[in-house]
Amino acid sequence: MLVNVVEEVARFTLDEMLTRMDGVCACEVCKTDMLAIALNHLTPHYSSRPDGQAYSKAGMQFDQARVDLIRELTRAIWIVHENCKHA
Repeated sequence: MLVNVVEEVARFTLDEMLTRMDGVCACEVCKTDMLAIALNHLTPHYSSRPDGQAYSKAGMQFDQARVDLIRELTRAIWIVHENCKHA
């Protein structure tokens, strides 16, 4: 199975970030919008094997990719928060 490891890490990280943010909608519609915005600004990292996925996820915890991920998720959260389409 082909997996974008950045997307998996982004989903987990977004959920973590939203639990600490009061007043920001965390419904599935908003979360999907946030992910789409963030992932459009991040370089994908694909893996076809579980060992490659684990290696990529581990690498994202300590390098510039993690900083970029958090920056883009934060940006996306505020864009969606300011332009909520379903409320």
